[in-house]
Amino acid sequence: MDYQKIDVLVILGGGLIKDKNGWRTIRFSDIGNNSATTDVFGDSLRVLAGHLLYENELKKNPDSLILVSGGRGYLRKVKGAPPVAQVLKKELAYLGVPKNKILEEKKSNSTYRQLEILSGLMLKNKWKKIVIVSNRYHLPRVSAFIENIGDLKFLKRR
Repeated sequence: MDYQKIDVLVILGGGLIKDKNGWRTIRFSDIGNNSATTDVFGDSLRVLAGHLLYENELKKNPDSLILVSGGRGYLRKVKGAPPVAQVLKKELAYLGVPKNKILEEKKSNSTYRQLEILSGLMLKNKWKKIVIVSNRYHLPRVSAFIENIGDLKFLKRR
């Protein structure tokens, strides 16, 4: 795949955890940690993959952007919990991705809603080529939504 020609790299939001330094994406090392608020682990890999794709491919195209997606999701009733997109952006920026290259989508609270909003953004911004980043365990669900729900037809591969 020629990543240099993509308009937007989309990183779907996942699980967050709060530790002594604040909110962050969940790591595999959090398995068994009683403070973990979800049974989904390794979502920090999405950030690492986005950073590597940016460094190795996207930064060669000055027009490429990264869209981080996710509202408060399962944490929406937790006082002080930030939107997932805000944490993803913070982690990408810490790794060296310029903040002006990162767009945030903070309204979605589910995978389906992330994809629905992404579809609308594609139409609005006339994005032609996107790449979606998630975890391996999550990709079959993402694909099933895209392939079977008519509202998401703009996300199908062309």
